[in-house]
Amino acid sequence: MTNEETILKEINANYTQSEDRAIGGILTITPEAVKSSPNKVDELTGENELYIPVKYIESIGIEEKFSNGVKSSLTNGGLRDRLRIKRKDGQPEFFVISNLTEVVDDLQLVINGDTLNLDENNKNPELGSLLLKGIAYLFGGIALLLGVLYLASSNIAVGILLLFAAIIGMPYTRRIVGDALGVRINKWTATVLFILFWITASQLLA
Repeated sequence: MTNEETILKEINANYTQSEDRAIGGILTITPEAVKSSPNKVDELTGENELYIPVKYIESIGIEEKFSNGVKSSLTNGGLRDRLRIKRKDGQPEFFVISNLTEVVDDLQLVINGDTLNLDENNKNPELGSLLLKGIAYLFGGIALLLGVLYLASSNIAVGILLLFAAIIGMPYTRRIVGDALGVRINKWTATVLFILFWITASQLLA
C-alpha cells in the first residue's frame, strides 16, 4: 500500500490464514485496496501483510460459522460468521470482525467506486449505524405485522408485498436472503426496494 492511498476504514480483524490458524491484526480499507496487517506478536513470527487490490476482488460476502466443520472452526475463527472476500481468481479470504454486515456494505460501496457514500456513513459510525438499524427494524416490523394481517384477511397480493418489504427492510433477514441467493443487497438498494414495495401495496389498496 502506498503512502498516497486514503484510508477509509481500519478495523480490528482476525485473518484466517489457513484451515487451522487465524492471526490477529488490522484490516485497512482504501479506495484502491484491502490490506490485512498482522499484530506485533504475529509479525515477529514472520507473518506478512495481505494486500488485495480492489480491481481483483470478485465479490464480498458473509461466510457462515462452522462452514468448514466444527474441528477446523475451533482454530481458524469459524466459530463466528466471517467476512468473505473472494478474488477474481477464485481464492477466498476470511476475516473475523465486528459490525460484520456494516463492513460488508461498506466494502461493496468501495468495489462499486462509491466511496462518497462510505465517507458519509463513517462520519459518526456508531450513532449513525444504530439509528439506521433501529429505523430499519421499526419499519420492517410494521411491514411484517401488516403483511400478516393482510394475508389473514385474504388480501394476498398486498400481504405478500408487505412481507417482501419486511424481509428486505430488516438487516438480519436481508442478509439471510442475500446469502441464500449469492448476492449482497446494500442498505441503499434495500431502502429503494422497501419504498417500492410499500408504494405498490398502497396502490393496490387505493
